[in-house]
Amino acid sequence: MAERSSIWPVVLPAGGLLVVVLVYLTYLSIQAQFAKPETPPPGMVRIPGGSFKMGSDDPTFRGEAEPIHTVTVGPFWIDVTEVTNEQFEQFVKATGYVTIVERQPEPRQFPDLPPDEVKKLKPFSSVFTPPGPNDPTRSFMDWWKPVEGANWRHPQGPNSSIVVK
Repeated sequence: MAERSSIWPVVLPAGGLLVVVLVYLTYLSIQAQFAKPETPPPGMVRIPGGSFKMGSDDPTFRGEAEPIHTVTVGPFWIDVTEVTNEQFEQFVKATGYVTIVERQPEPRQFPDLPPDEVKKLKPFSSVFTPPGPNDPTRSFMDWWKPVEGANWRHPQGPNSSIVVK
């Protein structure tokens, strides 16, 4: 079995978290199919996997959100506790890993934009901005805003920090 690495980026801006979670679960599912240790790795539990319905028939959703379809995730191991910011930073330093939201967006991620427009995009992530008390009727579709420079080190954008003061 390949050496276990905990890359659960719980500090990513929540907009990118769904994509990261789905990619990570898929990675773990594939890994689990080829390497099934007899005993649990230290600090991990086995999730049996299963099938579920994912998507929407609402035309305002795009990509993998439509239409409703069955997704199957194989069994996988997952850490019992979340990864801290410090642990994730150690992982990044040790491996050189760059999160998806820190990379230049690729044209295939934006099929409705002309390639020359995609080249103008900067790395970004969606940042959760729920409605305030004076704006309770704001649509849930407006609760996420794309913010250039938002990533695990800067969860609200370039001027924010994971450092708690």
